[in-house]
Amino acid sequence: MLTSDDAVDVSVGNKKESNAKIAEIVSKRRQAERMASTKPATAATVYFNMAKALWQVHAGRETARTLDMLCALLRRDDAVGQAASSDDDALSAGQARKLLGLATVGLMRICALVGQHDMAVEHGMRAFTDYTDLDGNVIQQLAFDINEMPVADAQAMCRALAKQATLRRSTDGCLVGSHLLSEIAGYAMAEASRQMSKGQPADTMLELCLALYMLAYELGRREKRADVLIMAGELVAAVEHSAQFISEHAQLWHAIVSDLLLLFMESIEHADNVRCEAFEQLFASPTMLCTHVDGQSVKWTDIDVGSQYAGVLAVH
Repeated sequence: MLTSDDAVDVSVGNKKESNAKIAEIVSKRRQAERMASTKPATAATVYFNMAKALWQVHAGRETARTLDMLCALLRRDDAVGQAASSDDDALSAGQARKLLGLATVGLMRICALVGQHDMAVEHGMRAFTDYTDLDGNVIQQLAFDINEMPVADAQAMCRALAKQATLRRSTDGCLVGSHLLSEIAGYAMAEASRQMSKGQPADTMLELCLALYMLAYELGRREKRADVLIMAGELVAAVEHSAQFISEHAQLWHAIVSDLLLLFMESIEHADNVRCEAFEQLFASPTMLCTHVDGQSVKWTDIDVGSQYAGVLAVH
């Protein structure tokens, strides 16, 4: 949970006017609390609309608090059920799942904005496992074992997990499983970087980052909705200053970049020149093309050729 010191409350215009707006919105929270036991669907709607209104006036701490309360409501067994008639105030399982996913992703992003990347990872993992019905413990075990198993075994395990995931149609891009995993992996990398800068062990977050990227690309093949260009941009940004990390995990990193390249090739349309050119530019990054051995940069020829092929697609 965010602390007051980490809040992202920003004054908008006149401070008194801003505080008055926040107080007016927050006053509705008691109304939602009173309705929670008898009218959970109505209470959930009030909480969700409150969170959106609070975010619009840059009240980050109050937004997070409201989302926390919404999540607590949606995780109650008595808040979810099939309404027997139009008079019943109950959330269907699908409605509750979607709202819970959006609320938890909101908490993840607020934590990331204030630099609490460990909490962002925790919220993100909960959002992903809630929405896909995958067992979070299995993903954590994959991360724990990923450095000890052959790359092919890690990829096979990711394929098996991707097949087990429940895919749900949603118009919200943040609830596309491959996108969400890619975003969480970036936060895991950010937290690992913070830990390393303070001389703290970072293996757990680094290994989770690797596992999430591998799983994201396998899941992207199933979903057929993955925006690979966004995922590639997030990957480059996450590891831009992590040459040492890449060299220490060269085989896994090569597999991750190869999987992303293959996913792009499978998803792109030949006429999409803009996206092909953008992808080629991203893959021109030394981070994507090279590893480092004994202080020397060594180019991966297959990745280089594959990224050039994206450029060929752009002109044909």
